[in-house]
Amino acid sequence: LATSLVAVASEASDPLRASCLHLLLHLLIHNTSLLISCNGFSVLLRGCVEIQDDALLQSALLASLLLGGCANNAGSAVCDGTSAHRVNG
Repeated sequence: LATSLVAVASEASDPLRASCLHLLLHLLIHNTSLLISCNGFSVLLRGCVEIQDDALLQSALLASLLLGGCANNAGSAVCDGTSAHRVNG
């Protein structure tokens, strides 16, 4: 299914392209490794630029920055969804 989304999102003339790009963003957030394994991340970014959807591009970049930060700060309050007032100990 993910490969099919990537295939449709990479076709400039497909009328479902924008919808598939939005679904790829959701996949980036919820299953990053799957998106990356089917080359969806580059298709997502390229597609956002090509259809000139600034809001989608901004969301994709912010999500990737947050997810990249979580990989480097495993266990932080922001990354694991706990309160910002987490106490070490």
